[in-house]
Amino acid sequence: MSLGLRQKLLFSVVAMAVLIVGAMFLVSETTVRQMLTDKLSRQAVVLGRQLASECESGILTREHVQLSLRLRKLVREEKGVEYAYLLDPGGEVIAHSFEGGFPASLARANPMPKSASESIRPVRTGTGDILDAAVPILGGRLGSSHVGMSGKLIERDVNEVLKTILLVSVGVIATMALLVVLIGTTAMKPILELARLARKVGEGRFDERATVRSRDEVGDLALAFNDMIEARRDHDRERERLVTELREALDNVKTLSGFLPICAHCKKIRDDKGYWNAIEEYISKRSEAQFSHGICGECLEKLYPEYAPAKDG
Repeated sequence: MSLGLRQKLLFSVVAMAVLIVGAMFLVSETTVRQMLTDKLSRQAVVLGRQLASECESGILTREHVQLSLRLRKLVREEKGVEYAYLLDPGGEVIAHSFEGGFPASLARANPMPKSASESIRPVRTGTGDILDAAVPILGGRLGSSHVGMSGKLIERDVNEVLKTILLVSVGVIATMALLVVLIGTTAMKPILELARLARKVGEGRFDERATVRSRDEVGDLALAFNDMIEARRDHDRERERLVTELREALDNVKTLSGFLPICAHCKKIRDDKGYWNAIEEYISKRSEAQFSHGICGECLEKLYPEYAPAKDG
């Protein structure tokens, strides 16, 4: 199937827009995910520091039950917090927010480096990806507090941002497509008019001229097309004049053909009615030739020798 210029232009613009939107999706997904991860990490660190500060006295007085209640309250009240737990300097669990018991592997998932102010690591659990933030308690002398932020928040926010980008992109693509159709229709109108005029010129009709709507390339094309029509019309008129003149000349031309019966003695020619005509009379009636009579040198010498010039000069 052959596509028109407008369809090709529309498909090209839409394809380019789709490629741009795809690239925007990839860049946006990476950028937004990193931004949200950084934001979630800062939130986890803030909560961890707040928890470390509040739990110092409880750790010193060994109020483990109260510490566990505080950790569970944090999980209930803070959005996105999956768990919280406290480790002593030796890596043993002091208190945690888990109802069914503390996962042993979690204590080694994000060890707190010495002299570090914080430690953030992703942790994969049965409920999904978790961002574990560890903060030292009393400079690490009392251990570390850990807050696990759910990675689902990141996925949810990323999906919302991408959804917004998708809706905006669809609107932009639709608007661009509409503009291309409108611009293509406006731009194609003079070209379609030139095509129609070209067909008329091909049929030999030169009564119409292209409308020059602008001074751009399309306008120059319309001017050139009008000049071509004028030149073609003048050429056809000249050709018709030459053809007419040629036909008139051919109509005036009379030719002789076939076998002519001529007398061997007097050189008269017999016509189709059986009459003998002088050769000059016969030819004059049947052609445009005219005769002027004279006498050749041989006949002059035979008939009028006294008038013939002497052979010695």
